[in-house]
Amino acid sequence: MVAIGNGIGVSFLKGGGGGAPANPDFISIWDTTKAGSASDTVVLPLVSGGVYSGTIDWGDGNTSALSYANRQHTYASGGVYTITISGTIEGWGFLGTGDCLKIIEISNWGTLSPSTGSLSSGGNFLGCRNLYITALDSPIIAPNTYLSSAFRELPAQNVDFTNWENTSNIVLMNNTFRSSAIVPDISTWHIENVSSGFYMFRGGNVGFGQSLYEQTLISWEARLQSLYPNGSGYTLTPIWSFGAASVYSSGSDAETARTSLVINYGWTITDGGAV
Repeated sequence: MVAIGNGIGVSFLKGGGGGAPANPDFISIWDTTKAGSASDTVVLPLVSGGVYSGTIDWGDGNTSALSYANRQHTYASGGVYTITISGTIEGWGFLGTGDCLKIIEISNWGTLSPSTGSLSSGGNFLGCRNLYITALDSPIIAPNTYLSSAFRELPAQNVDFTNWENTSNIVLMNNTFRSSAIVPDISTWHIENVSSGFYMFRGGNVGFGQSLYEQTLISWEARLQSLYPNGSGYTLTPIWSFGAASVYSSGSDAETARTSLVINYGWTITDGGAV
């Protein structure tokens, strides 16, 4: 159990999955004593020019109106606190700086909307090397969402992203899981509008692993076939870097799907190859 605020505890699970809850709040847990701002302080990575309205419950009995100006809070003492944000949250990006090491868990995405092209080039949770995602729901994926470097450098965990909705709004996935030990199940994502997945995985023996990679290839190719049979009308030519751990069986349905993605859809794929 992890102590939170005045002694309330929460199970610290490593990975998420399951059905989406109805809770609209963005709930995260922070350890103020880790590196970043002062040891009794949290600075939320709100984006200048973002859209915010609602309330921040800092987990110590204090609340603030949700705004860029109110993104910082100082506690009476350092420790672990649950921060609950209610309302509109459009724009969130650590970009590997600030208090990225202080956020240790996300238990509910609620109405958090990752950066769109008009706000940022991604980096939502870049550098959050202490963060574990236990949320069972989906954030708000608005049109023109950039997930570039979104989960770069996260620690090892099995995160099920299969409940994420409106993933067809994602347009960039460069470096999304680069230098991360995370194993994401994104096989159900609708990737037809992603223009690039360059270095999506990079650094060491990273990637989906064989079973999940094969499932992803088959699912994504089937999705494109349903929309653009044999590539008809598909105009993108994305580069995908799936990592050395992403391998597939020679002669399998996954290899057939991979070949179709390259030949019919103009994808450039870098992976661990056939085994």
